[in-house]
Amino acid sequence: MKISFSLMTIAIHLSALCECLVDLNFIFQVTVENHPGIYNTEDPEFSKRLIRAYVTAAVDLINHKEQQATIKNFMSSFEDPHFRVAYQSNKKIDNLVPVSRSIFFKQWDDLKTVYIAIPTFDLDGAQKNGMENLIQVLPSMRDNRYIIFDIRGNGGGSSFWGQKICQALFGKDYIQAKTYEYEKSTYARWRASKANCNYIRSVLPLIEKAFGVHSTEYKNVLKIQKGMDDALSKDHIFYDAYLKDEYSEDITPAECQCSAQIIVLIDQNCASATLDFLDRITSASSCTLIGSETGYDTVYMECRKEILPSKTGALFLPIKVYKNRKRKNRERYKPTIKVELDRPEQAVKEWFLQNIFQ
Repeated sequence: MKISFSLMTIAIHLSALCECLVDLNFIFQVTVENHPGIYNTEDPEFSKRLIRAYVTAAVDLINHKEQQATIKNFMSSFEDPHFRVAYQSNKKIDNLVPVSRSIFFKQWDDLKTVYIAIPTFDLDGAQKNGMENLIQVLPSMRDNRYIIFDIRGNGGGSSFWGQKICQALFGKDYIQAKTYEYEKSTYARWRASKANCNYIRSVLPLIEKAFGVHSTEYKNVLKIQKGMDDALSKDHIFYDAYLKDEYSEDITPAECQCSAQIIVLIDQNCASATLDFLDRITSASSCTLIGSETGYDTVYMECRKEILPSKTGALFLPIKVYKNRKRKNRERYKPTIKVELDRPEQAVKEWFLQNIFQ
């Protein structure tokens, strides 16, 4: 369902009449112009939900309901953790700064086990150094009895890092074959709007800096950028990118290089790229998941950020929709062993000593 531009015109006039509608109208307009759900034939309720939620929120704001709470209620109606507005301490902002947490690993020599903490895939400078160090040494960890990945609290970031971890641990050829098998029927429909195309173009230098201009990661993003630009020039709504096209045609089965048993600690905060990491590592090995049920994501992915006109927060907007993804819409990972573990690494070790290493 395509939303008529008359509705957008009404929204613009309403915002002129009532200053409190400026942020809400901005969210509505950006969504109409850039969100793939507007044109997703498999989700005909998206556009209807957008209109209903907008009208409800506009009436609430005109009736002097609290603005941030009203907009949060508006966003929650989509039941999508990616499609959201984030506020920061009610202060005017230009950027939302992620909390810095360390990536580290520790060898439990007495147990022939490695404990690896990965609290985020959205890496700052220090975290990137920690991640690169981890990837470099992972091959030397393959002969341990257990390898424990603690990804509790990891809300995601870049899926590239999860792929790199799996390649370093299990072997690049092995992971390439496993990932191809997992993703061969999946494709992404990228919403080819001007703003979305500009975003992908802005990402390229970051990918070049992180992985190099000759890397597979850079070449894949460059292909997406060119495909979206071409779709936009032809007035096409989407650019379709098949995930299988990211792999060479001569993929052959390869042996797994890791003999360790993999254990992953999970909780409700695991989402986005962290779920992609779980897709890869569970398809590559018979993992044991310990903790609590993960969060979920929808088929709408790859968020970009728009600062609200009020400068009090930012809209996070998905710009692609997955088709034929094996992990279904809003599907969660459930633990093999359900337990609430304390955060510190020593507390984790003590629990494992009592319950696993007997």
